[in-house]
Amino acid sequence: MLKNPEELPSVLQEQWILRRNYFAGRVTTGQQEWLASLLDGGTLARQLPLVWACSEYVAAACAGQPTLFQQLVESGDLEASYSDIALEEHLAQWLRDVGSEEMLLKVLRQFRTREMVRIIWRDLTRLAELEETTADMSRLAEACLQGALDFLYPRACAEWGTPVDAGGEPQQLVILGMGKLGACELNVSSDIDLIFAYPEAGETRGGR
Repeated sequence: MLKNPEELPSVLQEQWILRRNYFAGRVTTGQQEWLASLLDGGTLARQLPLVWACSEYVAAACAGQPTLFQQLVESGDLEASYSDIALEEHLAQWLRDVGSEEMLLKVLRQFRTREMVRIIWRDLTRLAELEETTADMSRLAEACLQGALDFLYPRACAEWGTPVDAGGEPQQLVILGMGKLGACELNVSSDIDLIFAYPEAGETRGGR
């Protein structure tokens, strides 16, 4: 791990300075002071120049949502290794007070940004092996899909009716992840291929 920004190759030093200045130009005085204190010493002071210099996405996300970045640092989650179910549990808390589809999409975007910053940070600083990074990316996709399904499916059933099988029993929509998602091998630039299906053919009952 780098001891200070001067150990970065010159091209990365330039990127670090540009992105640090970009952050400073978009945030409050208090947030600038917080960043300065972060750079005053310690592990994060060594990690931050490397990560921002190497990842335009992380630098832009931190500048665009500085409060989210500060919370990520102060919670200890930035460097944390999650359990298999932690992402779903965290997202469930974020979605607890969501009452509309518009709010759902906003919260999912914020959560995705937060966790992408964490995952990329741990990857670039070698806190996570490749297998953990791809597994975390896959779990993030799964958590967001499940959160969206849990919120939207009951509302769709109320609007258009509940899908039922030949015996009249309700059927749950199933989302199948294909390719890298199905293999739990998503990387940070992967898209996801999905199949939406029901256990068997049927019809809908009820609705407005």
